[in-house]
Amino acid sequence: MVTLENMTEEQKNKRNYFYDFYFPDAVIMFSEFLNEQRESVKKMEFYQYYENIIEKSARLLREIGATDPLTASATIQYLLWNGYFSKDKSLVYSESKRVNNFVVTGADVVRGRSVCLNNADFEATILRRLGKEAFIIGARVNPKQKIEFEYRPNIVRNVDEKVSLWQKLFIKLVEFTPLRRIGNHAVTLIKTDGQYVISDPTALAYANITDFMKATYVGSTGSMDLKPWLMLLLDGVDIEKFKEIVETSFANSDREVLNARLVKQVYDNGIYLCQKNKTLIDDFHEEIEPDIEEVSRTLAKVKM
Repeated sequence: MVTLENMTEEQKNKRNYFYDFYFPDAVIMFSEFLNEQRESVKKMEFYQYYENIIEKSARLLREIGATDPLTASATIQYLLWNGYFSKDKSLVYSESKRVNNFVVTGADVVRGRSVCLNNADFEATILRRLGKEAFIIGARVNPKQKIEFEYRPNIVRNVDEKVSLWQKLFIKLVEFTPLRRIGNHAVTLIKTDGQYVISDPTALAYANITDFMKATYVGSTGSMDLKPWLMLLLDGVDIEKFKEIVETSFANSDREVLNARLVKQVYDNGIYLCQKNKTLIDDFHEEIEPDIEEVSRTLAKVKM
């Protein structure tokens, strides 16, 4: 366990710098910033239909036995990329044609077009409804870093390779502006076995927290710097919980929670449960189709 007594000078400096930025008033400001919008979105036409999808998804996971947080997240990822939550039973990774309601970012998954922000929020929302501790969290992955994995799950993603000139230019500009500090990726923070780990439903991978606000992908040397502002802004985490997450993550960062063998087992189990219960899952998609149609028809941006 990492403590104040045994942490390195570099770790102390990182921690001090972090709390200089995330001082109490800033944390409270971030966590309460969208409170009004969070209330107003509940009155929007799409919201109850989206809530129905989340509730029925959590119920499905219970029915098929995907109840521990890791198996549940792997099962969600399989269902996600096989279109079971989406219009026309199809999900495409694409920047274009998204609504991006910033209070309910996961709702774009239902419309069938999503990116990491939408996927992570959707996964975290279902896990919380299942009674698990899960949050969306920002991250910065070095865009020049080539990440190769020891293991890849048997899940096929549909990725739109067409990136507009403006999107390419924006990505490059971000690297030379203060925006790089807020991250270029979004993942899900999950608590399991007393420690927080990272689930990446977009990359189909998991990561251990291995240093102060840093995570390393399991079965890879690829890493990411964690940027928790999204957790505050989108999930409204309060100051006490925020500090608990930060300190617990760091204190246990010298303990390897996940390894490649366990990640393979988690994915294999999640995929097996889905394939074993295919009829039940097909019925689930048929049951939520009216909700999917209404979310797709009525989803709108929240007024800021």
